[in-house]
Amino acid sequence: MRYPPQPFRNHFIVWLAVFHGIFGFLFSVSRYFDNKSSIYDFGAFTQALWNLTHNNGLSTTLFSPFTSTSWLSIHFSPILYLLAPPFYFFPSPVFLAGVQSLSISAAGILLYRLLLKLG
Repeated sequence: MRYPPQPFRNHFIVWLAVFHGIFGFLFSVSRYFDNKSSIYDFGAFTQALWNLTHNNGLSTTLFSPFTSTSWLSIHFSPILYLLAPPFYFFPSPVFLAGVQSLSISAAGILLYRLLLKLG
């Protein structure tokens, strides 16, 4: 079976990842504006980042007993410290939807490149 030339396959995977990222982002934003996103995931990460950018540390009040609890004791995710500076300038859950779509699409491209290297 003949495969397409190598440059064509690379461009196809990149464009596929770009379209996946765009449509994934639009789908996530649509769910957010239709109030269909989960408070325990989307809302908790948003609240933790908002508290971090407003000098309250990574804390959340969305879990029982509904008092201020350290987010790191619930879900260890130090990557939020890297997301805090851009979130300070774009303080919206839509920012998190964009980061999620971008990271999933980038992981697809990296996985493809890794599989090409492995043979």
